[in-house]
Order: sequence, then structure tokens, then C-alpha cells
Amino acid sequence: MPEITLSLPVALGALVVILLIGALVVYLVLSSGMTNATLSVPTEAGTPTETPTITPTATDTPPPTDIPTETPLPPLDYTVRDGDTCGGLAVAFSVSVQSIVIANQLPASCIISV
Repeated sequence: MPEITLSLPVALGALVVILLIGALVVYLVLSSGMTNATLSVPTEAGTPTETPTITPTATDTPPPTDIPTETPLPPLDYTVRDGDTCGGLAVAFSVSVQSIVIANQLPASCIISV
């Protein structure tokens, strides 16, 4: 097949010409169709009929419930073994390291010994 190469200005010019021709065709079709069109007049609204309005009955609202509060667990007795760390114990018992430090009155560095 032969190959056609166009420069950018020529390609853009061709695109603009095609768009203008398309717009002109659309304009001519729409403007010729409008001369034969007739406007319809809306019909008058009918007479309103009285329809009873249904009002919903009030429903009883249950009383608000108290927000549950967390019940703290009692302290757990655990004997420290060689190799235990505060972080390891915190993970094992699903608590924070800070809670271990506070409950056992340990230094902030959480150094524990057997």
C-alpha cells in the first residue's frame, strides 16, 4: 500500500475543514427541518381532585441504652523468665508495653530481670 505522509499543519488544516463541513451540514439539516415544524400548545390541566392525605402514626421510640464501658481485667500474676522482654510479654498477653511499665512500676526503658 502506498504511504501518505502529511505535515502537522496540513493535517490540522484538513481536520478543521472536515469539522467545518460537518457543522455546516448539521446546521442546514436542522434549519430546514425547523421551517416545517409546528409548535404544540400544552393542554390545560384538569381539575384537581381531593385525595385524602395519609398521615403516618407516631411510633414509640425505645429509650436510649447506656453506652457499654470497658471492664478492666484484674492484674495477672506472671513469673519473669530468662529472655523475657516487655515487648514480648505485651504481644503474648495482648497489652501495651506502657501498661506493663505502669502496673509493675518499671523504668520507662522497661528493663526486666529474673
